Amino acid sequence: MHQLKGFGLAIVLLSCGLLTGTAFAQVIPPAQHSSQARPFINTPVKHTLQGTYFSSGNTPTSIPAGYTTYDTESVKCVPTSGCTIEVDSMAELYETGSTTNSWALCAYVDGIGMTPGCYFDGVATKGTGDIATNINTLHVATGAHTVTVQVYTSDATSSLAMFQNVIKVYKP
Repeated sequence: MHQLKGFGLAIVLLSCGLLTGTAFAQVIPPAQHSSQARPFINTPVKHTLQGTYFSSGNTPTSIPAGYTTYDTESVKCVPTSGCTIEVDSMAELYETGSTTNSWALCAYVDGIGMTPGCYFDGVATKGTGDIATNINTLHVATGAHTVTVQVYTSDATSSLAMFQNVIKVYKP
């Protein structure tokens, strides 16, 4: 009897893991982002912080539909084994017209989408400021790299109200 319960639990856990993986695999349009998605790393590896870069802004700026770069930083990876770059993003989108404006935060290193990717943060609420967060990582080779953070909106009726990004460079 206990073996059957354990087997059933294993099936439930496996099913949840597969469903969770499927949910995380959804990437927003255009299709270019799905080809840049990186696999999940399941094995924890201790990292040592090599540097931290902070950027923020609070000047409302109208943004068009599509992808808009709102932050670009240059970072350097010194260790010969490469580095892991982490981007922690927070942004507020103020919606002025549409009631169906889907939006997302996206991070890239040298034009390559970071893991876990660029996902819809929801539909922006007309007349209010909606806040989204996103944490992404990517392993890179030794050298100089350009980190860009973008906001995606499906409609051209919003403003990027404020943002804060923390970019961390780690040695694995």
